[in-house]
Amino acid sequence: MRSLQKEIAFLRPFLVELALYACFVAVYFLLVLHFLGGWIEQIFENNRLLYATLALVLIAVQGFALERVTSALLWLIDRLQAMRLMLQRLTRPHETVSRTNEAPGLLVYRFAGPLYFFNAEHFSNRVQELIASADPAVTVFLINAEAIVDMDATAAEILAELHDNLNEQNIILGVCEAKGHFLEVLQDTQLCEQETFNLYPSVAAAIREIKKGNSVSD
Repeated sequence: MRSLQKEIAFLRPFLVELALYACFVAVYFLLVLHFLGGWIEQIFENNRLLYATLALVLIAVQGFALERVTSALLWLIDRLQAMRLMLQRLTRPHETVSRTNEAPGLLVYRFAGPLYFFNAEHFSNRVQELIASADPAVTVFLINAEAIVDMDATAAEILAELHDNLNEQNIILGVCEAKGHFLEVLQDTQLCEQETFNLYPSVAAAIREIKKGNSVSD
């Protein structure tokens, strides 16, 4: 069964190209008959040599032009598929959730992708889902930002809204391992001035501060 699936997967690109080419040939044939049918019939009756030459030209055009069109369409499909997968990875990046016995109220969330307008809402919703299902209850939510290399203005606004929502639940929001353009954008917001927001150099540093009961940013 697996070998059959592998053979199908191997033949799939060829079968798709063959199906597309067959469709193009059928359309080409119908167009030639529709627009040139009467003219070709007259040539056939009056000049068989010219008819044979014209037939060869039409076959050559079919073979070259349609093959180019098919290849271009398949290339476009491949690019669109690659773009879809890339956007999917950006919209739903890999994530890691961890907790530690050293600080039971701490939940560390690693989001492996930049924060942009098209995935920031998902990020915020995911944070609140994790908090709602956490046991024991979360008192400090720490975003491990080592893989968040960038953030746009819309994402920054959503992050600020998330902070306000967590603050209403008496949950401190923290960020660690921030760097690059993400850190620059973060520092340009009002978040870093909030007492209920902390910026830590690492997860270990956050744990040390929480164990000391100190919410002052490093």
